Amino acid sequence: MTDDLLARAEARAQAGDLEGARELAEAILADDAEHTGAHGVLGYVAYQQGRLLDAAAAFARAGNDPDAIANLEAVQAELARRGATPDFSCAFEDLRRGALGPGLSPTLLGSLLGQPFDERLEARVNELPSAASANERRFLLRFAAHFWDGDGDVFENGPLLGGTTRGLALGMLANPRRRDHARLQTFDWFAADEGDLPNVWETMIAAGMITRELLNDMRSSGSFQRVFDHIHSGHDYSPLVRSHEAYLPGHRGDAPPGRRVFAPPPDREYSLVFVDGCKSWYGTKHWITELCGLIRPGSHLVFQDYGWYTCFWLPVLHAVLEDHLRLVAHVDDTYAFVLAKPLTRETVEARFPDEPEQLGRDALDDAFLKLGIDAGVRSDVHAMVCLTIQHAGALAYIGHLDDAREHIAAMLGRPEFFSFRRRFIEPALRSPTYRPEGAVLL
Repeated sequence: MTDDLLARAEARAQAGDLEGARELAEAILADDAEHTGAHGVLGYVAYQQGRLLDAAAAFARAGNDPDAIANLEAVQAELARRGATPDFSCAFEDLRRGALGPGLSPTLLGSLLGQPFDERLEARVNELPSAASANERRFLLRFAAHFWDGDGDVFENGPLLGGTTRGLALGMLANPRRRDHARLQTFDWFAADEGDLPNVWETMIAAGMITRELLNDMRSSGSFQRVFDHIHSGHDYSPLVRSHEAYLPGHRGDAPPGRRVFAPPPDREYSLVFVDGCKSWYGTKHWITELCGLIRPGSHLVFQDYGWYTCFWLPVLHAVLEDHLRLVAHVDDTYAFVLAKPLTRETVEARFPDEPEQLGRDALDDAFLKLGIDAGVRSDVHAMVCLTIQHAGALAYIGHLDDAREHIAAMLGRPEFFSFRRRFIEPALRSPTYRPEGAVLL
């Protein structure tokens, strides 16, 4: 397996796909931190990108390999000719790799990726109603443009009307590594009575975005998939988008009559995965289990609700898979991770049971303690607030209502959390989370 990854990395480097080569090399190093060949590939990539200091460091870590020694001497000679000295400069890729450390790199990268576009692109990205913020949509566009490998498909679930779909697709268009076969595969229940679906139909008809016929069809069929497809037709990115009806079950065996339960096409692989439809513990397990084997190491998983206070199952999934998922960026409620090594169904089954009660209170407490420490390292107040409420929500979910209430009430006296009182803390005192059947009330 390692030899195959190295051969693929070297082939991609020679073909000019430097980011693809780097991602494969990093996947090797996730299992073997001292792998000579992988460090050699990283050195070559850094040299081709003009990062001579990084190239020298990588070749130095390649040990006694003759090629690495020769490459190191050549880079050092070039540095000497240039009179180069270390300075402070950082590219997006440097931040994705964590060049400024776990306390700063993810925060800075997220902020940069969420910066406004020019007026024309800004209007396109923010035209459609969406639960995703403007920062998050910009983030998705730039993330797809810079960090998607261009070879595997892009995955999306829970797009509603597709504000995030448009951001991802425009980013794919802008990515110079995009291959002709790559597509954006987007999955949704497409239920017309979906509670999160905004009531914007008359406005969209007036704007010419949909027709009255489509609206009537949605109401009679109970599905808004045709509306979604129409909204995203006729654009420069339209050939990339493929929509699929897919229901994520709330519990094992949950399958509404006439609805397709989520099962991705087995003949596709995904190298960028965006998640906005995992609205339950078991739905999250079903989703990640189905994708096991279809996500390559070095790919990215982006969770839109990781920083939303009700969805405690997403940070728990991260916590139990902490050796697989490394945080690379975050903005608002969205947190992006790189998959450091292959993920199997067996691993998910062993670490993420069907229901949180099966994981138990001690494991939940430990998970949120570790996640809270990491949030503190990066001074991520947003995450500290959400993780505290998510911890309380997990406790409430398994029956510890008094402890959950105390966890949340204690936040009211903390001045650093004041700006989150109305949006997160006060609503959570009434209901910190929900089950597939409805709200969990305190």
